[in-house]
Amino acid sequence: MFSEVGLDGDICPCSRVSVRLREAIKLSFSVALVPKANTPQIPIDSNHVIAVNCIEQAIEEVKALCE
Repeated sequence: MFSEVGLDGDICPCSRVSVRLREAIKLSFSVALVPKANTPQIPIDSNHVIAVNCIEQAIEEVKALCE
């Protein structure tokens, strides 16, 4: 995940999401959590992108991946 978390737990939008996702793929990451406001319009290669609104949602998504 790349972004900033606000004091209220919201995941803040960030810049250059497509570039960051491509770099993550090069580094063999298979899943990326991104701010919902930055959800890519076009899928980036074979990477699995999960859009989240808040830190609680991000934690639940990670727990689900670990099951």
